[in-house]
Amino acid sequence: MKNLRKVLFTFIVFITVVPASPGQQFFRMKADFSIKEKTAEGKERLTMGQVYYDKNSKKIVYNVRFPEKETWVIIDTSLYRIVGKEIKEVRKVPAIAEFSIFHLSLNGNIKDYGLKQSFYAVDKIEKEGDMVITTWKAPEKLSKVFGKVVMSQKERKLYGVVFFTPADVLVSKQFFKNYSNVNGLEFPTEIIQVTYIKNQENYQVTTYKNIIVDDMQEDNIYNYKLLAN
Repeated sequence: MKNLRKVLFTFIVFITVVPASPGQQFFRMKADFSIKEKTAEGKERLTMGQVYYDKNSKKIVYNVRFPEKETWVIIDTSLYRIVGKEIKEVRKVPAIAEFSIFHLSLNGNIKDYGLKQSFYAVDKIEKEGDMVITTWKAPEKLSKVFGKVVMSQKERKLYGVVFFTPADVLVSKQFFKNYSNVNGLEFPTEIIQVTYIKNQENYQVTTYKNIIVDDMQEDNIYNYKLLAN
């Protein structure tokens, strides 16, 4: 479950993004994924499997194949860990589905990390080499809760996002690399994340391959039914 908590952190966008306007052509995707983690203490972990997302059902389903076979299902504010057909654990989590990298990509909002649709506003724009760096800030009434976000774009694609606390303390950095164009859908196949906990750095590298968009098969997984429902 430790691996899963780190996966979730990757996709949380401060719960500020609102859904994109209707009319987008993409509605679901799946991919093979691998997550390599290295903690500040030097511990390493590897998790592999397939991930499924359908923006209509708003469920993220991870079919984990390594190190152990199990399924993670994120629905609304609940996360279910399933082994075989038995629910082994239920955990409360933020409602992250609509703020995940999958949802942003399917809706075409990944270029600005969905910030343009949030309550954040542009504070300044700078040019540094071949990158455009934009600093986003929350409105004054929310500035004591939400810190600034610094976003960089390279070749008109999202390259990096850096999060700060309201006191300007660095929280995390994410880098989006090796974009793949699948039938017109732009998706980063490598995401590097560095989180800072007690002044220590923890690294996570997530890679995606064999991306399939708008797959009409495997409805039973995209719309995963829990036996408890």
